[in-house]
Amino acid sequence: MGNRKWCEQHRRELEFKYKDSLYNLRENKHYSMTKCKQILKINEHITQIGRWCKMWGFFARKNGTKHRDIYKNITKDILNEYYIIQKKTAEECGLILKISCSQIYRLLKKHNI
Repeated sequence: MGNRKWCEQHRRELEFKYKDSLYNLRENKHYSMTKCKQILKINEHITQIGRWCKMWGFFARKNGTKHRDIYKNITKDILNEYYIIQKKTAEECGLILKISCSQIYRLLKKHNI
């Protein structure tokens, strides 16, 4: 029961954050609704990729994994999530990976991996 309550609260917080970000992009930057949603979608991908980086970084430190292996694992995760599970096109996956590469590098550096 406690877990369900936490999930519901977490969902509401994320929803609020999303609406707040949408409002800021719309009002302060005067972007179109489509552009706002694209930006938020990319941010969502980056957040997910950040989680994978932390997870693989943890395993890397534990097992002495090389940088290249972490990239391979994260790339597999990205393709699995977006190509297989969410049925995105190869082109969309390529774009997500392209955006992700520099983000992955920064996150790995940040966590000293």
